[in-house]
Amino acid sequence: MVTCSCISVPLFLRMGAISKVEYGDPDTQAELLRRLSPISEAERIVAPTLVLHGANDTNVPVVEAEQVVALLKKHNVPVELVLFPDEGHGFRKIGNRIKANVEVVRWFVNYLK
Repeated sequence: MVTCSCISVPLFLRMGAISKVEYGDPDTQAELLRRLSPISEAERIVAPTLVLHGANDTNVPVVEAEQVVALLKKHNVPVELVLFPDEGHGFRKIGNRIKANVEVVRWFVNYLK
């Protein structure tokens, strides 16, 4: 299961992160931001991975979840994306919380044998 706030710091900043002071400046710190981005180490992931994401997330765009999924598939890592079309950053609706928990339990039952 992946839990993170952003996968690509440069992408996060290009998509409107509010503070270059807080997050870094992609114009002057591009290499540092690339190295700090979790996506730069994603090829080291070998464990089956479940990604749960809200389609309306304004903090972490769906494209970041899709990047992780695509990279893991490219490296033949079992990965599944469960997209919640009516959620944003975090799951507020009780039905979606239940579905997310059911997916996590299903994932563990399948992979923790």
